[in-house]
Amino acid sequence: MRFVTWFFAIIGFFTVVLLVLAVYAGYVFSHRHAAPRIAEASVLKLDLNESFTEARLDPLRRITGDQGQSFQTLIKTIKAAASDDRIKGLVATAGDSGLGFAQVQEFRDALAGFRAKGKFAYGFAESIGDIGGGSVNYYLLSGFDKIWLQPIGNLGLTGLDMETPFLKGTLDKLGIEADFSRRGEFKSAMTQLTETKLLPSDRTALDGLVHSLYDQLVAGIAKDRGLGEDKVRSLIDSGPFLTDEALNNHLIDQIGYHDEFDQQALDKAGADAAFVDFNTYARVAAAAAPRPNLRVALIRAVGMISSGSDDDRPFSKSDGVRSGDLVAAINAAVDDSRIRAIILRIDSPGGSDVASETIWRATQRARMKGKPVIVSMGDTAASGGYYIATGADKIIAEPGTITGSIGVFGGKIVFDGLWQKIGLTWDHVAYGQNADIGTSTARFTPEQRRHTEAMLDQSYHTFISRVAAGRHLTVEQVDAIGRGHVWTGIQASQNGLVDALGGLDTAVSWAKKAVKASDDDTVALVAFPPAKSLSQLVQEVLSESSGNPLQGRKAMVGLDTVLTMARMAFDPDARAAMPPYLLSR
Repeated sequence: MRFVTWFFAIIGFFTVVLLVLAVYAGYVFSHRHAAPRIAEASVLKLDLNESFTEARLDPLRRITGDQGQSFQTLIKTIKAAASDDRIKGLVATAGDSGLGFAQVQEFRDALAGFRAKGKFAYGFAESIGDIGGGSVNYYLLSGFDKIWLQPIGNLGLTGLDMETPFLKGTLDKLGIEADFSRRGEFKSAMTQLTETKLLPSDRTALDGLVHSLYDQLVAGIAKDRGLGEDKVRSLIDSGPFLTDEALNNHLIDQIGYHDEFDQQALDKAGADAAFVDFNTYARVAAAAAPRPNLRVALIRAVGMISSGSDDDRPFSKSDGVRSGDLVAAINAAVDDSRIRAIILRIDSPGGSDVASETIWRATQRARMKGKPVIVSMGDTAASGGYYIATGADKIIAEPGTITGSIGVFGGKIVFDGLWQKIGLTWDHVAYGQNADIGTSTARFTPEQRRHTEAMLDQSYHTFISRVAAGRHLTVEQVDAIGRGHVWTGIQASQNGLVDALGGLDTAVSWAKKAVKASDDDTVALVAFPPAKSLSQLVQEVLSESSGNPLQGRKAMVGLDTVLTMARMAFDPDARAAMPPYLLSR
């Protein structure tokens, strides 16, 4: 019997190995076989409604469709196409893009460079939002030469609305108390659990943030559509629009179907024009790129920040920034003599102040060892996400990047009232006056509260001290612009919290300056940690044992926001985090 068991176990083992080898070989072959021929009159075809991620793509997870497309590859490929004489234009389907505000700006900049080369760019949408929720996607489409809209469609250009749920009323009904303190009157994390609406200070901060984003959206649309800013504001106040109304107000250029849109693009490109799939061209462009003579590490910090490290298994459902993993990546880049500088790409709302301090120290050590560190901010680099940026030589952000939130919070959730409602009782035995400081069955004692408040004071003081040292400001200056206040990138630039506005290309330019490279030097962005070998991938796949590795994780946006708040509330280390807000699209 034991022999039979071992026999089938061995058969199963080799079956899995062969399956992984086949999948991986297929992936490698599809990406390394002879490049397809690109027609002399080609039109690049792109679907912006696909999912794009700032996180590093794992080959096996990408095959399963679990990660989406690389946002950096999107931008890099458009820039490559701009210099390729075979590419005459670009067509894109949009209207339901999931790109964030800052990502839209980075895409628009790349598209402007493409058009500046004399190439056309057409955008098509079946609908841009419904009743509302189309403003950010219209901002994206406004960067194209022409915007097409299907006959039965809508343009939900209605402005920006940022909202967040408040759960105090729900907690009160359940007998649950959220007992939290904050450092910085604008640090709104956890007020969703302690209040029923925005506090005056929170409303002031949120109003300034949304106003800045709104002004950027209006200015961008006005410039690209040839309309005055006052006219755009008036149109937004009149939205949403039916298709004919959008056309009559010069918000779109043509009404038609996708096949008609495609044909117009081919006619524009000239005789014998043909479409080329974006992903296909991306591989061709990458293979044809000139050999770089300058290597710069690209390290991504995407998601909530926490302590420790992760196995980083190819099908792991874990996400976020683990300090141990990020520090290991920074150290590896420092130890690699071929790497001249480090670009830290951040898209994070923060998290643990302890983990952020650990990462900050790693950036300091990198600089002390002669490796310049340049930060490139994506959609969000706030609270702990800004903390880990403060140690860099330079910080680059998009105008619409959400950053700042220099502040901390702390406390706990007390369930005693709920237990009383349902008749559940607890008892305990403890040695040490404050052994039960973290219990969820009782409030803080005066002594325990004193310790908690002292910890928050230390965390906040350390945070603003790190910012002051990194930004060459006084602690008093940082405190004045800190206190949990959230800024857009353009506001942060005015406050001295970032050095320049732009995307990853801007960060690359600053990295070249930092190592005194010439303008003619070409840069290879080398991902750290390095890609894993086939044997490592096989071993990790075989060790995966929890859950369905192919199952995606999607949730309603509102529910996802509530769950994020809950995660922050129950994580005692998540003191340096920004609360989740819902920005209408």
